[in-house]
Amino acid sequence: MSSKQTMKNILEFGIDLELSSEEETIFYLSRMTEWIMEQEDFDATMTSDKDIEVYYKSDFHLGVNVKKNVLTVDPKAEECFESLMIVLGFVGKMHRLVRDEFATLNKSLPLVESEEENEEDSEEDSEWI
Repeated sequence: MSSKQTMKNILEFGIDLELSSEEETIFYLSRMTEWIMEQEDFDATMTSDKDIEVYYKSDFHLGVNVKKNVLTVDPKAEECFESLMIVLGFVGKMHRLVRDEFATLNKSLPLVESEEENEEDSEEDSEWI
């Protein structure tokens, strides 16, 4: 398959990221945003839990969206190749690392009961006294 066909397929069908949850999607996109911002001449803004805007030299070049674990891109400028390559660079270099980081953080965080659950337990306890 030619590189031109590969690029066409990425634009048309996207990339399946195989993320496990909404929380992982948000985490993944926040890491992608941070990483893009560290690259020279690039900026990025997370506009929602599933969307990023990518800027190159202060011009809006590319929209990035993740829906049902599939990353899609929406070119906003004719000269968006550099921005597309930055996004693909993140997926190629950082995908496994970010997924592993999310998994590690999820394992190390204790489950915290919500305040409502604690209040309900307190009320039930006081009823028995």
